[in-house]
This record gives sequence, C-alpha cells and structure tokens, in this order.
Amino acid sequence: MRFRYQRCEKCGVDYTVDHKCYMRTLLVAVLLLASSAWADHHLLQGAQQVPQGTQWAIGPWVWQNCAPNADCANAVMGAQVAWDGSSAFGRLSGWNGYISQSDCPSYNWPPVAQIGAFNFLTIFVCNSLAYLSNPANVLAFVDYWDTQSISVNLAFAWHTGPGAPPPGVYDVQSVLAHEFGHTLGLAHIPDPSGGSCAIDPDRPTMGPMVASGEACIRNLNAHDVEHANLFY
Repeated sequence: MRFRYQRCEKCGVDYTVDHKCYMRTLLVAVLLLASSAWADHHLLQGAQQVPQGTQWAIGPWVWQNCAPNADCANAVMGAQVAWDGSSAFGRLSGWNGYISQSDCPSYNWPPVAQIGAFNFLTIFVCNSLAYLSNPANVLAFVDYWDTQSISVNLAFAWHTGPGAPPPGVYDVQSVLAHEFGHTLGLAHIPDPSGGSCAIDPDRPTMGPMVASGEACIRNLNAHDVEHANLFY
C-alpha cells in the first residue's frame, strides 16, 4: 500500500527476475492500481480462497510493541473481523501465538500467515522488499503468493486509537483492513472519491488509494462486501 498519488510498480518493472515472478508479485499493499485490467476485476490474478479458520501469527515487533497495547490489538483485530460481514466470515480467525525469528516473511513452506512491522528503509533485512522499486514509499504490502504475510512500514507514523488520526499519520486499522482484503484474494476496486473520506465517507476499503488523517475505510462498504461475496 502506498500513500496517495504514488505510482505502483509490479514485480519485473524495475527488476529482472525469473519467469515465476508474476507468482510472487507483492500485490498490494500498493494502494494504487497495478493495472487497469485488475482494477476492473474483483480478484487478484490466480487468487485462491483462504481456508476456513486460517490463523495469523504476529512477528516479534508487533508482539512486543502492539499486542500489549489494547488500542493496537483492537485495531488489528478490528481490521480482521471487518471481513466477517461478508461471505468470507471466519476465514481469518485470529492470532495463533506463534512468534517467528523475524518480522520479515520467512519463505518457509508451508507459508506462515504473519503480520510483521519493520522499517522499509532498511531493505537489506527483508529479501522480499527487493521486488519493490521504491520501498520507502510503501505503507504496507501483502506478499500474497509466497508467505501470505502482511508487512507494515515503520518509517511512517501510525495511529492505533479510536477516531481518525491527525494529518500525516496513517490509521493501522484502515490499512490492515485493506491488506486483509488482498489476503483474501481481492483486487482493488474503483473509487471515484480519489481516496478521500471527505468526498465520500462510505468509499470502498479496497479502493486503490489511501490518505493520512482518515479512518473511514475501517468498515467495508457495499462494494467491498459484494466483491467478497462473489468469491466466498
């Protein structure tokens, strides 16, 4: 997920990788359209359903700095359960208590579904970031194909409490709600507001852009639910 008005890069745009690159595209979290074709389709290319009852692990930074904080834990769980209002109910069923050795996706097989947080400026700590052309401009991403892990960029200021964050600060629950949508296999959907809650307080969670200082996409709108229901 990138902040507003940054362009999205796909695997292979700035890097030469093998022929399976498309299966490892970090889809995500880049809150801008990866392609106009995907924008018109409700699923990520080759998406597969998340099995019922999938549990999420938390990386050590999230465990040590977020989990003990009630507001932060509520934000993470709120982002997850937002999708329970669709036919994807119960597909994401909470943390399993597993703590990995690193907040970076481990690429072990089978993959561990994990929420991690680290500073993308130090890209040497995470090989998967090599697929992003400018990691410093990415708020968060989902490594959908390899690990199904969500990684949040600590180079940005984050808000975990109730209400909307101040300008320049991004809302954890809003961003994770969007990322969980990608994890469920959903692509971006059109958002005529241009990513502005002021223009449309009911804009879609899976729209292609996000802005600081806003929290209206914590809750799914009718289009988000419709797209999830088409798949689950």
